Amino acid sequence: MVEPIKSFRNYLALSVVLLVASCSSGYHLVKTNRAEYNVNKELTVDSSIIKTYLPYKAQLDAEMNKVIGHSAAQMSKKAAILYLKACLAISFLMQFWNRHLNTTRILILHCHQQKEVYV
Repeated sequence: MVEPIKSFRNYLALSVVLLVASCSSGYHLVKTNRAEYNVNKELTVDSSIIKTYLPYKAQLDAEMNKVIGHSAAQMSKKAAILYLKACLAISFLMQFWNRHLNTTRILILHCHQQKEVYV
C-alpha cells in the first residue's frame, strides 16, 4: 500500500518539476527600441504603400458600388447609410417595446416612401 503512494508522489513531483521548467522561458529582454511617428498632414505620401493596396481598393470599390436595390427617391451613399441607421434604430425600438413593455403601440414609419403601421 505504501509503494503505490510513493510511486504516485514521485510522478506528481516529476510532473510539477516538468511543469515549472516548461513554463519558464529561456529568453529575456536585452534591449528595447521605441519610436513615435506623428501621423499628420506634414507626413509625406509613400507611393510604394499606395501601389501595394491600390488593386485591393479597386476591387473593394467595384464590389461596394454595385446597385443592390432601388428607391423612389435618389439617395447618396451617406444619406442611405443615415436612413438605414434610422430604420434600424426604429426596428430595435419596436422590438424593445414588444418584448419589455407588453403594451400595444402604433408607430407610423416613413420607410421606402410608404407608410407602414406597426401595432
